[in-house]
Amino acid sequence: MRERKSFDEGWAFSLCDQAEAKELWFDDSCWEKVTLPHDWAINGGFEKQAPSGEKGGFTRGGTGWYRKLFTADQTLLNQEVFLTFDGIFMNSSVWINGTLLGEYPYGYLGQTYCLTPHLKAGINLLAVRVDCQNQPQSRWYNGCGIYRHVWLTTCGPVFTALDGWHITSAFSEKYDACLQIEAPLENRSSREECVQARLSLLDPAGKEAAESSCMVSIPSDGYSCRFTLDVPSPALWSPESLSLYTAQMTMCCSGRSGAARISSPCGIAP
Repeated sequence: MRERKSFDEGWAFSLCDQAEAKELWFDDSCWEKVTLPHDWAINGGFEKQAPSGEKGGFTRGGTGWYRKLFTADQTLLNQEVFLTFDGIFMNSSVWINGTLLGEYPYGYLGQTYCLTPHLKAGINLLAVRVDCQNQPQSRWYNGCGIYRHVWLTTCGPVFTALDGWHITSAFSEKYDACLQIEAPLENRSSREECVQARLSLLDPAGKEAAESSCMVSIPSDGYSCRFTLDVPSPALWSPESLSLYTAQMTMCCSGRSGAARISSPCGIAP
């Protein structure tokens, strides 16, 4: 079962640039305790001579660090674990237990990191460095810091790629719809996995409008599962009529207990 939970609470913040802050032993007891989203620029007051100038709201930039300690129990260690930042402005670097996960210069898109190979039993540390020294950084105010939500996603060894669904629609002359749904599947186990996959389309009222099932073998390098669904006289999406369907996929792996489920909203429009 895929589970996605908020990772917004329990962070410590300092407007400083200390390279040692990425290490577990570093003492952050005097840092500010914050809950994300967080913008240190708007919280830092306004200065007429601030380098951000009028377009940046007369706020100061600088370099900030965030740290979060969390515990990994055996249940977490037995799963695939991903960390998603919806937005960090900007020039961010992310570490776990002193190991660099990645760097990202852009401030308007989310970023996801795999924590699985880096987790250890007991206390773990996430550290994020955000560099906003180069001011002004835009033609409008954009703030500084982890300014959107953070999510921790856990799932089994076989799962649909995060944000990987591709849904298209075509119509017949009678305005019946045909949906083509592609769901990339990843396999992080050490063997080929046999998976029973079922795709159900729920209408805006929550009733099943169409379904399709298949049995697939997923190699270690992954597989793209494709479904075709016929939907007679669908409720159409438009700016005036926000009719949304839900594509819901259930996967059962042979020899493994439990089922993995994921869903995605979709609109049908000509």
